Amino acid sequence: MNNDVFVNTGWLEPLIKALEKDESIGVIRPTQVGEGNYPSEKRKFGQDKITFDQKDYHGFCYAMPKAVLDNIGLFDEQFAPAYCEDIDMWVRLTKAGYKMAKCYDSTVEHIGGATTAQGVQIGNALNDNRKKFKEKHGFDVFSPEWYDDWKGLVNKFGEV
Repeated sequence: MNNDVFVNTGWLEPLIKALEKDESIGVIRPTQVGEGNYPSEKRKFGQDKITFDQKDYHGFCYAMPKAVLDNIGLFDEQFAPAYCEDIDMWVRLTKAGYKMAKCYDSTVEHIGGATTAQGVQIGNALNDNRKKFKEKHGFDVFSPEWYDDWKGLVNKFGEV
């Protein structure tokens, strides 16, 4: 969880419930409300509603089973303090055959940008980590083909 996330009462239980219900989920995240760098999301569905999107990697807050974490590993520290660590994890999850999910019954507030506001040179960190990501995975995470063929790129390039 990022340091600019504020949780709401009852935010964690729906995530755990979804993970227990579907063992194919490798990671699940809550929806976000409030101001920030990403569009605000509103609760769209009823009880227990989750969606699956292999490109929905925003890493402000994740929940995952320990067995999945043991299998794919922690965030890669070469991407610290910010940028591409979440996308790298999503690539590893996808290659390992896990689903990524978003839970609409769990919401948190993500301010966005607080980590990078603490002295991280955004442009430098983003460009440096973009290069590191390409060296590790063999494709540019910000290329148009990334958005057009996510699973194809993940399956095409390199080992985890």
